[in-house]
Amino acid sequence: AVAYIPLTVLAVPASVLTLGGGYLFGLPLGFVADSIGATIGATAAFLLGRTIGRSYVISKLKDYPQFQTVAIAIQRSGFKIVLLLRLVPLPPFNMLNYSCWHRGVYVGFLARNDGMSSSM
Repeated sequence: AVAYIPLTVLAVPASVLTLGGGYLFGLPLGFVADSIGATIGATAAFLLGRTIGRSYVISKLKDYPQFQTVAIAIQRSGFKIVLLLRLVPLPPFNMLNYSCWHRGVYVGFLARNDGMSSSM
């Protein structure tokens, strides 16, 4: 779980981290460690995107119209869209952590969804 946090902030793909946790610790302990690490890592990335990395995230969002579309959808239907994006493996998981603050997603809401879906 401790290694998961900085690697999530550095945008290492979550599937690699989750599989590694399961391999190293086995299914029950790996599930718990991955859930805790993913939740704390996503919260850290979210807070970094909201504070220190704000200008960088905004500049990246302008470069990718897909994320602008997602940001608008989050603004309209926050809970439903974030939950669906967490369950679908297609969008870059870590970029969502950095960009969700942009449209009114709260830290507790993101952390609950991330911990729930990263271990599935």
